[in-house]
Amino acid sequence: MKTFTSIAVIECSHSASSLWKSATSPVNGGNLKKVLPKGSFAPNLSRQFPEVEIVSNSNDILNDESIDLIILADPASSDLGIAAAALEAGKSVRIL
Repeated sequence: MKTFTSIAVIECSHSASSLWKSATSPVNGGNLKKVLPKGSFAPNLSRQFPEVEIVSNSNDILNDESIDLIILADPASSDLGIAAAALEAGKSVRIL
């Protein structure tokens, strides 16, 4: 099984946080680098994960060559385009 070293979460919300937190755990080899929050969840993320960059645009994640796994944590039908763009950019994608 591949170990991902640099992870980003898109559509991060409080309701899905327990799912992506376990997936990005250092115990699982993950290093959470960037998060695109959904709604008003950004201030909570900044307090919980001060070392993580909070972004406002999915392109900040898609264009980061160091990111090797993108987690779509609260997917909607519109996220199929984001998933396709991530795969085209050479990223692995996990949909929760």
